[in-house]
Amino acid sequence: MIQIDPIYGMPIDTEKAQFKAEIRGGTYYFCNEEHKRSFLESPRIAYFSMEVGLKSEMPTYSGGLGVLAGDTIRSGADLKIPLVAVTLLSRKGYLKQKITDSGDQLEYPEDWDPSRSLRPLPETVNVRIGGNEVKIKSWIYD
Repeated sequence: MIQIDPIYGMPIDTEKAQFKAEIRGGTYYFCNEEHKRSFLESPRIAYFSMEVGLKSEMPTYSGGLGVLAGDTIRSGADLKIPLVAVTLLSRKGYLKQKITDSGDQLEYPEDWDPSRSLRPLPETVNVRIGGNEVKIKSWIYD
């Protein structure tokens, strides 16, 4: 199987790979020890946005801000900038809208399954919001 070195984007044959790291439930492969060390030890930039548009199949954005955030993240990845993006995610996604023949706007949630695009991290935390106990889980998209 072929994977990509996350530092320089070179293809790596996982059967022959000498340098790899297990992180957050995923395995990363590297061309050499320097790439592995750089990946593990380099500081990261944290990029926070209320919405992020990475893929149209992932309803984690509703418009301009999300598209801009997604473009910024993709540019960072293309430039090999050590960036970690953080956003909100809901299993209901953003609302889908439909305009009827009479011009009325109808809104309905877009149900989606994050596990089709993201990998869950094992930890969860409970937070009290407005008097309700809310369970929060982290997901990762490489």
